[in-house]
Amino acid sequence: MLYSGRVTGFNRIMILGIDPGSRFTGYAVIDLSNEYVTSGVINLSSKKEFKNKLFFLSQQLDQLYTQYNISYLSLEKIFLGKNADSAFKLGHARGVCLLSAGRHGAHVFEYAAKYVKKIATGSGSSDKLTVQSILNKVYQTQILKEDESDALALAYCCFTQMTNVDRGLENFRI
Repeated sequence: MLYSGRVTGFNRIMILGIDPGSRFTGYAVIDLSNEYVTSGVINLSSKKEFKNKLFFLSQQLDQLYTQYNISYLSLEKIFLGKNADSAFKLGHARGVCLLSAGRHGAHVFEYAAKYVKKIATGSGSSDKLTVQSILNKVYQTQILKEDESDALALAYCCFTQMTNVDRGLENFRI
């Protein structure tokens, strides 16, 4: 089926951007007409055992998929930092995100952080505040949390790739 314009109601095609983390996971939902729907941060309290954090994350993601009928997941690729333990925990959180996408039949797109910054700002070396500022202007939001704005940047990156903005929506097939 050829996509030919704005989609409304239950037929809206939703993109979920997720900035995974073992303490905080940012999320943002936009639709395929590039309209902001919602965003926030899932707080994975440091008082819980790690397995319980992952279970809670899974529950929260299931609610998002169900409430917004998510079709596409845009997820940040894993990167190796200085702390191996943190990288492993991040990998587990990403695994939960991928599992949730699979459970709900969503298509998954993964992007490197530098690539997302380049799409959002024109420069892969932009700082988080610049990305946040630009996206707040684009979507007319007042997002202040980095995890949340990173998730919105991921959703926006997926949107631009899927719709091929330079050539228009007429080339996008679903």
